[in-house]
Amino acid sequence: MEQTKVKRPPSVWITQILHLLFAILLMWGLALSILLAGGLDFVFLLIILFNLAAIGLCVVSFWGLAKRKPFARWLGIVVLLLNCCFIALTIFTIGVPIVIFLPAFCAFIFLIYRLTFGSAANEFFAKPTSGE
Repeated sequence: MEQTKVKRPPSVWITQILHLLFAILLMWGLALSILLAGGLDFVFLLIILFNLAAIGLCVVSFWGLAKRKPFARWLGIVVLLLNCCFIALTIFTIGVPIVIFLPAFCAFIFLIYRLTFGSAANEFFAKPTSGE
């Protein structure tokens, strides 16, 4: 009996790449904040814990998507939504015109849609069937 495997859809590839990039950026930010910190206070420790938790979410989601784990699909969607919220918060905080980031934001939302409801992603995360 031979098991048929579905190819990894582009939405999963792009999600994995984004999670890897976000994890690297968070590690870079964590290293910079540790190097440039004036002192260790409670708020700084909370920032370190938040960064470590975010890095952990990105890494676990990346690994789970690579292994076709169903939890990783939903964890990846949650991480993408959180990143979407942080990007929107940053855009509104800085005061950059929304028109500049609107195409990228729409592409982000479309990626989340394809990962959540796309038929290729549904087939990829479905249990492998036995061929007769």
